[in-house]
Amino acid sequence: MKDELKKDLEESKMVLESYKWYGQMVTDAINALEEVERYLIYPSEERQVQVKEILVQMKNQIGPYKDFVPQVVRTVDKVLEWLSTPKNSLEKAGVTLDSHERDIDKKDKNTGI
Repeated sequence: MKDELKKDLEESKMVLESYKWYGQMVTDAINALEEVERYLIYPSEERQVQVKEILVQMKNQIGPYKDFVPQVVRTVDKVLEWLSTPKNSLEKAGVTLDSHERDIDKKDKNTGI
């Protein structure tokens, strides 16, 4: 499955490359996908939390453009789903995406960011 995800991430980066001239947001998305790839190669609990955060943020930002980059949307959803399976996620340690999102929300409210 990791090999399939890596292939999907590569394809998504290629799709985004053609939109690079639209601005920094596209470059940031490509960099985010590269960070996800690094996680697949060197997984860790800390990195998993960061990757989930990156993917959730990316999914929110892609929303208005999803019809232009369906491959990227599918890839983000696929990786999030893969991370949510018990054998691939932190759920064994009691950390779920929902609880992590609540922690992010609390952090944002506390810092004003």
